[in-house]
Amino acid sequence: MESGKHKQQMSVIIIGAAVQVLCLLSVGTTGITGLLIAQGLAKAGIQCSVWEAEDAAVLDSSADWGMGIHWSLPLLHQCLPSKILDRIQQAQTDPFAPAPDSDVVPICNGQTGEQIKLIPIPKMHRVSRKRFRILCAEGMSVQYNKRLVDIKSSEDNASVTAIFADGTEVSGSTLVGTDGHRSVVRWLLLGEEKAASSFAPYIATRIVLRYPEAEQAIKARSLHPINAMAVHPEGIWSWISILDVEDPSKPETWTFQLMSSWPRDANDDGQARISNEALLAAVKSKTSIFADPIKSANAWVPDGTRVQLNRVSYWQPIPWDNRKGSVTLAGDAAHPMTFHRGQGLNHAVADAARYLGALEAVETNGVSLGETVSQYDKDIIARGGEEVRLSKINTEMVHQWENLMTSPLMSGGVDASATKQ
Repeated sequence: MESGKHKQQMSVIIIGAAVQVLCLLSVGTTGITGLLIAQGLAKAGIQCSVWEAEDAAVLDSSADWGMGIHWSLPLLHQCLPSKILDRIQQAQTDPFAPAPDSDVVPICNGQTGEQIKLIPIPKMHRVSRKRFRILCAEGMSVQYNKRLVDIKSSEDNASVTAIFADGTEVSGSTLVGTDGHRSVVRWLLLGEEKAASSFAPYIATRIVLRYPEAEQAIKARSLHPINAMAVHPEGIWSWISILDVEDPSKPETWTFQLMSSWPRDANDDGQARISNEALLAAVKSKTSIFADPIKSANAWVPDGTRVQLNRVSYWQPIPWDNRKGSVTLAGDAAHPMTFHRGQGLNHAVADAARYLGALEAVETNGVSLGETVSQYDKDIIARGGEEVRLSKINTEMVHQWENLMTSPLMSGGVDASATKQ
């Protein structure tokens, strides 16, 4: 989108540079969806403000993980200016390796180590969430420590006001919530019960580490230089990927991300607290029956290493009242999904591009805000909702050996065509 003469003057509030956006008033947690929208609005010359619930220092020290941008890459060009997009390699988990035009994700039989399938991937940038967020935040002014507590719309819904816990209020033409899977904006639109996430009956863990010995790092990376997964007939899923390469010639400086998931016990409601020690012991026990390198990569994790627990949640989107286009959702706030098909970031990019297109239509073509945001809502609920459904099915099937080969990942790969993107 290019700057130009605007028929209407809009202002966008983005709540969160991590996860929430208020359009023309943007509210969220300084996450990637909100920042993509903010960058696109800046390109279009549309006024916006970005509001983040967390402290800047907290975000800088927050956990990092890897994410793949693949089918949504063309849409990313609609959001980011070339001066940022041209440097996306800097945000890659291996910044020394240019993204190939096509690649694969190997899937192995966890018991034997035999390769089951190579999932084709179009050109993919696997990025560090933290470094990609920093890149997308360039030039953006973010208001930190602003926890959203309420949203008030004018009587005619011609304007919207975000109200924060410290008493700050900010008004604009429209607000987009990009505040993640526990979205406050979603809760305010739908109420606690309807906005609440559901939990799939699985335990998932994530470990980030460097191996002290170069030989260990080389072996851990032997399945694929970027990422690979294995599925065990006993119903256990495992993932290994590179998260950072400080020096490609020194394997002991490589940072890895190890993930595992398995079904919860029948008497486990998923709410009990689990100690780090118990989680690490469970990961090592579950992966001890795998073939190498998955087995060794997990066995070599030092005692005391932090293990992050993922309760594997999702929310099947339902229509919300957008108040004549003055409030809507994007990214994980609109359609949080389980992660085993690797689709979350790509749909967030698609949301950002679609939302920017909707606002551009208001600015340049005089389309009503209510009309264009309502169409945007229908699109993301349909597309995102279908992906939530497919991803949930996929999560179930990658833990069922007899159904693995017919899972959405194995039959359809990571392509977006199944959701009619």
